[in-house]
Amino acid sequence: MVCDHERVTSRWIRVAPLLSLTAVAALAVACGEERTATSSLPPDSEISAGQRVSLSSGCSACHGPNGEGGMGPKWTGLFGSQVTLADGSTVTADEAYLTLAIKDPSAQKVKGYSVMPPNRLTDADVQALVDYIKSL
Repeated sequence: MVCDHERVTSRWIRVAPLLSLTAVAALAVACGEERTATSSLPPDSEISAGQRVSLSSGCSACHGPNGEGGMGPKWTGLFGSQVTLADGSTVTADEAYLTLAIKDPSAQKVKGYSVMPPNRLTDADVQALVDYIKSL
């Protein structure tokens, strides 16, 4: 006879991996999808184009609404600083690095963080984000 505890544990062992994959997929969608409902954003005059892209495209979900970080690396004070990558090497967070990090998130993984999901940002959006990060 199988006790209830064994049945629950067995069921949990089968379901847990599926729940983990679902959570990762939801995060990828939240960080990578293009937002269409921008009516809740402040007027253009109150925020920069880059901050608008960050808020409307989902970047702020991981990097913070003001670049303060969270699940993703912080953007405040990032420009010009040294970034340690997962392989132990370091790079300077200059305009070229930021552009590559946004356009090809898997090119250089930042130590301690998961790879950013891909995005569909235009070159103008990427430049606006780089300019915004530089300003923080």
